Amino acid sequence: MSAKKMMRRKSTLDEPTRTLNPRVAVLLRVVLMACLLLIGYMLYEMKQVESINNQAVSLMKSEKYTEAIALLEKAHVTSSDNTNVLDSLCKAYYAAEQWDKASATAKELLQKNPGSVDAKKIIDGCALHQTDKK
Repeated sequence: MSAKKMMRRKSTLDEPTRTLNPRVAVLLRVVLMACLLLIGYMLYEMKQVESINNQAVSLMKSEKYTEAIALLEKAHVTSSDNTNVLDSLCKAYYAAEQWDKASATAKELLQKNPGSVDAKKIIDGCALHQTDKK
């Protein structure tokens, strides 16, 4: 290849780089920061719900079911898809002999986690207790 042809060929390094419009760059930074803040908030919320669930489990071990239920109901409102909270809540209702609520919560848990053995046991146990009443 001749020197003239080599001179005419531009390498990709010689091509001018495109720069973002400064307004677009600022907008992208704002969107990125908003996404990072949202992710951080979601992680914080998950940790809070996990902490509340752990507190409720400790209360249940101390047979303080009413207090545990109050905490878990609030956590369930905040994080309705959290199956750990649902699991603890149906166990707390069951321990507090609130059969209707225990059964309904266990059924909700089964919809979200069909493999939950505890939910199936609670539903069966509630059915037995509800038949004993009649």
